[in-house]
Amino acid sequence: CAVTVNTPAPAHTHDGITFAAWESSNSLPTVEGNYYLTGNVSVDNWDVPEGTTRLCLNGNTITANKHFYIPSGHTLEIYAEEGGSINANYRVGSMFWVNGGRLVLNGGTINGNVSTAGIVDIAANAEFIMNGGKITGTSTGRYDASVIRFTGSNGTFTMTGGEISGTTTRGGVTYFASTDVTINISGSVIIDGNTLESGKTQNLYLPSGVIVNIVGALDSDASIGVTMHTPGVFTSGNAAACIDSFTSDDSNYK
Repeated sequence: CAVTVNTPAPAHTHDGITFAAWESSNSLPTVEGNYYLTGNVSVDNWDVPEGTTRLCLNGNTITANKHFYIPSGHTLEIYAEEGGSINANYRVGSMFWVNGGRLVLNGGTINGNVSTAGIVDIAANAEFIMNGGKITGTSTGRYDASVIRFTGSNGTFTMTGGEISGTTTRGGVTYFASTDVTINISGSVIIDGNTLESGKTQNLYLPSGVIVNIVGALDSDASIGVTMHTPGVFTSGNAAACIDSFTSDDSNYK
């Protein structure tokens, strides 16, 4: 007679991390840990567990109908050595609501299609680190619909790799409800090829009083388009060594 044995999914290791299989197709983890997807997942919203949760997409797609919520004391790290994507398609709220917590994107593609907010909302004391991957899609509707929204003081955005490109928004790549924020740039970063709903090119928007901290060397393929509220100095650090990595979105300026 035939005997059927349910063999557990094998462990999955990269970046010095061993991930356990997550086999549900309609939920995401409720306890911190290291997980990899064994198939596509569709969820409404996800409250990221307290502590640090590392999630490898493993070539699969998460479809989210509402936001991923990351409050203080909660960290979500996204990996995608084999590719994968997170797709949002809803009309209310931000895709990632980082409300005092920490979001780290190491790979994969974030496809946003949202309105009334942004793709990543950096609230007070929150942090978004982008080491790789790509953010693209649309965020339209309300005036502040954008890719990255700074909605509270002491928020931090650090980008060391990956790209933000091909987005269409009403509020731009960056929107600032607060200017008490920190932006750090280094490595091989691309913020280019983004437009407003009107068709006008707008990439990294900087209001008066907000600067970009050059915290390390920029690679030769780095490309960052900049729109400034008021023309002037917009970087600190070793900007002279990486001036060729920046271009103005306004053809009247270099």
